[in-house]
Amino acid sequence: CPLAFRKESLQTFLDEEEGPPSSVSWEHYYATVQACFCLSSPSPEEHASLLRIASAMALQQGLAAAPKNAKPPSCKAPVAYGSAPLQVVYKPLPIELSMTVVRYAANLAFLAVGY
Repeated sequence: CPLAFRKESLQTFLDEEEGPPSSVSWEHYYATVQACFCLSSPSPEEHASLLRIASAMALQQGLAAAPKNAKPPSCKAPVAYGSAPLQVVYKPLPIELSMTVVRYAANLAFLAVGY
């Protein structure tokens, strides 16, 4: 992943949050990766992978790595890209067909006008 979450940026976010002050640690990187993959309760294999990822990200930023037997942290993820819930709604076929006809008619009208 080409993204690198700098500890300074995460600390700025944590400083602006309400509640007791905290400093960035491997736990925040773990929570961020966990939220990005939408894992509410990771399996033991997923937990081991998340620990390795969080440790690598923390070490890259000069922070302490996660202990080998660490439990999943309870802190909130400072950043969580790609974790928006998705709701799919299907349109009935007659509506889909009528929208397709209107779309093609609009394209033909634009072509006739010269766009």
